[in-house]
Amino acid sequence: IINILSKLKIVKNKEKKINDWKIYTNNFHEGAKILVSNKLRFVFMIIINLIALICQYIIPLFVMYSLGIKDTPNIINVIVASAYVMIMGAFIPMPGGTGGLEYGFVEFYKNFIKGPQLMAIMLVWRFITYYLGLIIGSIVVNIKERNN
Repeated sequence: IINILSKLKIVKNKEKKINDWKIYTNNFHEGAKILVSNKLRFVFMIIINLIALICQYIIPLFVMYSLGIKDTPNIINVIVASAYVMIMGAFIPMPGGTGGLEYGFVEFYKNFIKGPQLMAIMLVWRFITYYLGLIIGSIVVNIKERNN
C-alpha cells in the first residue's frame, strides 16, 4: 500500500513511512504479548471498561428518574438505546457528533418517552455526557498549567 501511495505521490517519504509502519506493528505485537502474559489484569481491565460504559449508558435513566418520569424504560432498553446513539456518533463527522447525537437520541428514545419531557432529558443527557466533560477538563488543565 505504501509503495502504491508513493507512486501516486500521496506518500512523500516512502522509507520513513515503511519504518514508521514497522515500529507501529512491532509496538502492537509487544503490547499483545504483554496482554497475553497478564491475563488476570487483562480481564480486570475489560471489566473496568464494561462498568465505565454501563455507567455512561445509564445516564438517561437517572435523568428520567430525576425528572420524576414514572413510566421509564427498563435498564436493558436504556443501555441498548444509548449504545446505539453513541455508535451513531462515531460516524458523524463533526466534533462531538454535534446535532447527530441529539437527533439519534430523540429518535431512539421517542419509543419510550413522549412529549416535551424527551427534549428535557436529551438536553440534560447531552450536557452531562459532553459539555460537563469539556468544562471539568478545561478547569483541570488550567489548574495544572498554573501549578507548573
